[in-house]
Amino acid sequence: GIFGMVNQNIDKILIPELVPADQKPMEQLGIYGANYKLAVLMNMFIQAFRYSFEPFFFNQQKKSDSTLIYAHVMKYFVIFGLLIFLGIVLFIDVFKILIGTEYHSGLKVVPAVLMANLFMGIYFNLSLWYKLSDKTWMGAWIAGIGAVLTIVVNVMFIPSMGYMGSAYAVLLCFVIMTVISYVVGQKYYRVEYDLKRILMYLGLSIVFYYVSEGIHFSGEMLKYALNIGLFSAFVVVVFLMEKNDLRTLFKR
Repeated sequence: GIFGMVNQNIDKILIPELVPADQKPMEQLGIYGANYKLAVLMNMFIQAFRYSFEPFFFNQQKKSDSTLIYAHVMKYFVIFGLLIFLGIVLFIDVFKILIGTEYHSGLKVVPAVLMANLFMGIYFNLSLWYKLSDKTWMGAWIAGIGAVLTIVVNVMFIPSMGYMGSAYAVLLCFVIMTVISYVVGQKYYRVEYDLKRILMYLGLSIVFYYVSEGIHFSGEMLKYALNIGLFSAFVVVVFLMEKNDLRTLFKR
C-alpha cells in the first residue's frame, strides 16, 4: 500500500522540490495537478473494476475454465480502457473546459497520465497470480521496484523537463511493473492472455492518437470529423475482431 501511494503521489511532492526556482515550481505543480484530474474517467473505470474484480476471480478460481475467463476479462478491460483513452485524447478540446484556461498549457501530460492509469489497471488485473498462488510478498517486491523506479526517474527528469518528467515517470513505472508481473506470473499461475490482440489494440490506439496530433486543419469541424472517424474506426476494428468471441460469450 505504501509503495502504491509512492507510485501515484510522489511526483506531486517532488515537483516543488526539484523544479528550479526560476521556472515557478508551484505554478508547474498547479498545472500538472489540474491536468492530472482529466484522467478522472479512467480512474473511475479502474476503481469500479477493482471493487468487483477481486471477489470475482476468487469466486471463479475453482472452475475448470477459470483461466480462460481471466483472459477474456483482461482483453475486454483493455478494450474499454482504450475507448476511454481515445475518447478523452481525441476530444480533449471538450474535456479541457473542466479546468481553467490558465492550465491548458499542461494538456500535453493527459495522454501519458491516461495510459499510465490504464497500465495500473492492467497491473491490478494481473495481480490475481500472486493472490491465488499465495505469493503476495512477490507483489510487494514488484510494487517496491516500481516505487524506486518512480523516484529515480522523477529525480532525473523533473529538473530538465518539469512536470512532463513526472508524467513519463508514472507511465514508465506502471509499464515496467506490468511487464514484470506478467513475466513472473506466468511461471506461477499461467493464464493464456490474448497478447496478440491486446498489443494490437494498444498499438492501434496510440497510432490513432498520433495521427490526430499530426494532422492539422484550419477549421475545428474538420478536426472533429477526423477524430470522430478515428474513434469510429477503432470501434469497428474491435467489433470485427471480437464479434465471434462476443457471440460465444453471450451464448454462455
